[in-house]
Amino acid sequence: MSSYNNWYDKIKEHLSKYKTNVLHITKDGVWKGNGKTYSHILPIEDGESNYLCDAAKTSLEESEKHQDWNHLNSSQTLCINYFAPLRVNNDNSHLSILLSRLLSKEIKIADSLFEYVPVLKSTNFDFYAKDESNNQYFFEIKYTEDGITKSGGGHDPVEAYELYYKEDVKNNPVFVNVTEDMFLNKHFQAYRNMVKGKGGDYSFFITMRSNPNTFKELQLALSDLRVRETPNVIILYWEDLIDLTIELFSDNKNLSDYYKQLKEKYIPNCKEK
Repeated sequence: MSSYNNWYDKIKEHLSKYKTNVLHITKDGVWKGNGKTYSHILPIEDGESNYLCDAAKTSLEESEKHQDWNHLNSSQTLCINYFAPLRVNNDNSHLSILLSRLLSKEIKIADSLFEYVPVLKSTNFDFYAKDESNNQYFFEIKYTEDGITKSGGGHDPVEAYELYYKEDVKNNPVFVNVTEDMFLNKHFQAYRNMVKGKGGDYSFFITMRSNPNTFKELQLALSDLRVRETPNVIILYWEDLIDLTIELFSDNKNLSDYYKQLKEKYIPNCKEK
């Protein structure tokens, strides 16, 4: 068994126990992909139990649901569960505090949303924010995915490159060594997100440090840029980010308790600090 499969089985076991012991749901849900039931999937009628707060449920209503939103390991659901409390009622002050800490400078977020598409039919970002100076923050969220897409899909990836990505590559100095072939056939999903990080804009990837496949691909994609620094590309890991969030809002009991609950759900074998 591969290291990824072994890791993924442990995650599913953890989520299955969470479903039974915390949510008190014993019935298994159906994966639409093959019609079979699995213990880490919630039955559709219990699907909203996948959301940890009312703000997350509201954000779900404002977003286009992914097909597998009721899976306990849905990265869309994790994304909404994490970010929704930081932007309640379009108040982005808590999100501003987080980004200011992550980037070590004062940031005041003016707007944020889930499932952002900057240009019709181009890259979809799981989460997006813009500050008062119109600097942009693009987020790609991963959890248990078995990797990051390496080759461009779609009807005509070359045409898509010309339409949506070529100009960004040309204008991003970090991408000086990236050819069209590298972009489309070696690190497609990583680069179509990373290329947005330039000037005052930032590209964020959040994944599990312990996920061997996404960890390896992101590190390889950065290495293949062959530049000394990538200051506008930020790689974060859920194991660290959730702990940081608990610490950052330790004086807000509601928020800190919420993120402890989020940690209990998503991070196996976690020990409260």
